[in-house]
Amino acid sequence: MKYVRIIETIFGILFFPFIWIYERLIEGKPPSPPEFWLFIGELRKRGVIGQLQMQELHIEELSSSAIVILDLNPSKSEVVSLFKCDSVEAANRKLAELESNPLMSHSKQRDCYLMSVTFLEPNDQLAAKVVEAFGAFELPPNTSLNQNVQKRRIS
Repeated sequence: MKYVRIIETIFGILFFPFIWIYERLIEGKPPSPPEFWLFIGELRKRGVIGQLQMQELHIEELSSSAIVILDLNPSKSEVVSLFKCDSVEAANRKLAELESNPLMSHSKQRDCYLMSVTFLEPNDQLAAKVVEAFGAFELPPNTSLNQNVQKRRIS
């Protein structure tokens, strides 16, 4: 078992640069919204380090999606899924879909943003940090929630 982990680590170290080059330069990933980077910043404040990878999904009412890989060990997959929906109503519908998926847990919604956790081995302490970070990152001023607050202040 020890040798398997050593081989997995060596494999990851050798092939990660090639995978990175392919994904970034050849395939061309979609740009990441700044809000996703704000979430990454909140994770880092809580001591959680992750790698953001944009996902090109063509799903109705979904404008952006990404995963944050917290652990690269294949036997202990720890992934956070992020989604930006076209509207709050769309996010409400997508949240119901996430909550019905047995692989996704700790699903949360903020305005038109969704977050869900997928851990192969349960880790409630880490999941709590991720949920806390999702609740803490600052929404940009152009989101519908902030626009509604500004409209109420004006009228």
